[in-house]
Amino acid sequence: MTHSTEAKEKRVAQLRQIRSAGAGCGLVLFLLALFVGGFGMLQRGLRVATFGPSTADLVILGAPEKHANAMVWIAAFTLMAAVFALSTRSTVRALVQVGLVVAVGLTALWFNCYDSFEAIRPRPANEVELIYLWPRPNARVNVRDAVVAREIEVVEVGDLPTSFDCLVITTRGQRYRSAPCVNVDAATRLLLGRGATRAR
Repeated sequence: MTHSTEAKEKRVAQLRQIRSAGAGCGLVLFLLALFVGGFGMLQRGLRVATFGPSTADLVILGAPEKHANAMVWIAAFTLMAAVFALSTRSTVRALVQVGLVVAVGLTALWFNCYDSFEAIRPRPANEVELIYLWPRPNARVNVRDAVVAREIEVVEVGDLPTSFDCLVITTRGQRYRSAPCVNVDAATRLLLGRGATRAR
């Protein structure tokens, strides 16, 4: 009798382990589906929030959705580093360390995502709007004062170096740089047609 009771208890314990493993796998699959779905929504949301209503005069130079990957990774590493920075005995030291970690994370986010404009939209009175990745405010530039240049940026794609063009607009001491793209001709034509000067 004791042997059969032990066998039943062993079997019940095994079934509980199988159920908990199945629940753990289900949770992992749920979190993975949530991440993939959330990542897709982040990409679509960035594009819609950055460009707003799509109009025929919008000249798109970059793809805002490509920044979603950098945003997720920078946020994840910043969060992990901030948690590690909290592991100190002094509250003041923990706050200073977390502040430094957040500053480094925001700097990385700025230079990876927010330092170049993604599109140009013509506005009245010889102005154009340089559209940056959301939520950075867009910049309005008077084209008559602008000097337009093209820079080449070499990026390694796989093992091969690939060159991309960047549009650079300089006006009144301000320098605006576009996201790297294959072709900036349409944006250059738009700016020159509105009175900008080509750099020599």
